[in-house]
Amino acid sequence: MSFPNLPENIGTTVDLDPEDVVLLILVSIAFEELALAHIMNSEAEKLQAALGTLVDADGNKVFDHPLAQNLADLLNTNRSVERMLRTVIKKEMLLQFKLEDVIDFLPAVTTTTEAPLPPDCETCSIFYNRGALPTTVTGAIAINNAKATPLRIRFCGPCSNPKFNDILINVNDQSGTQDFSFNGFVTNFGPCDATGDNASLAGEGTITGNPSINGNYDFTLTVTSGTQAKFVFTNQDTSQTITVTVDTSAPSKNSDVVDCTA
Repeated sequence: MSFPNLPENIGTTVDLDPEDVVLLILVSIAFEELALAHIMNSEAEKLQAALGTLVDADGNKVFDHPLAQNLADLLNTNRSVERMLRTVIKKEMLLQFKLEDVIDFLPAVTTTTEAPLPPDCETCSIFYNRGALPTTVTGAIAINNAKATPLRIRFCGPCSNPKFNDILINVNDQSGTQDFSFNGFVTNFGPCDATGDNASLAGEGTITGNPSINGNYDFTLTVTSGTQAKFVFTNQDTSQTITVTVDTSAPSKNSDVVDCTA
């Protein structure tokens, strides 16, 4: 069991903020738990010695014979261990109360200041959710007059925020025979331009809803001038590709590259 780390500013002059105080209390609980663990271990060894089963690190018996000579000795040893464990249990209850108080105190002292975001965070962040978008599909299947309903892109690149990383596109064929859905997430991003609404992303996910192409896919997504979103899906098993081009040129349908922190 390793020792907890103490704040570096503990010295002859104590200068502690509330978080350091909480840390010290948690450290004290950890040390006390460590001490209790040693006590329980020694009590176990006491029983083993009485029974003659105590061994050293090499597996050799420490004593040639049980230290308990008779039943009375065993009962006395058992009572001794029981009294000590009762004391340990009482101490554990106090530590539990102490820990619960610290947990209640935590929200009041935990800082809400987040690490500074990279200066180019806004250049790789897209929040988009639109429907009824003209879509063309080529490759493993071909659909000329499809609709993307919806196309959802939520990605905040350098911010590394897992809450904002999902790609969803439902492609609806006019005939209803070639419909499929893709649901995935971004694993990498390339050059992005917030001013020109250009972005290049890559990731992986799953196509469902169409038995002829269902499976796990890698994808690249290229957003061009906010007027087009082009997916290239590559099946991870067969390497077959599907290209899905979504027209977002309508004024109310433009895909904007924006700041994920706004």
